[in-house]
Amino acid sequence: MLRASQVSQLLQIGRNQVYELARSGQLPSIRLGRTLRFSREGLSTWIKEQQR
Repeated sequence: MLRASQVSQLLQIGRNQVYELARSGQLPSIRLGRTLRFSREGLSTWIKEQQR
């Protein structure tokens, strides 16, 4: 599981943009308590879909 800061580094976007994409349902995420986590598999799938 990845944190938002790790996802932002991988995608080269701001952390706030990661949260906004997750909040809008565009980027798959899992809420664990008060934090959001992102699966590597879900992120990989999302990246492939964005390249289409």
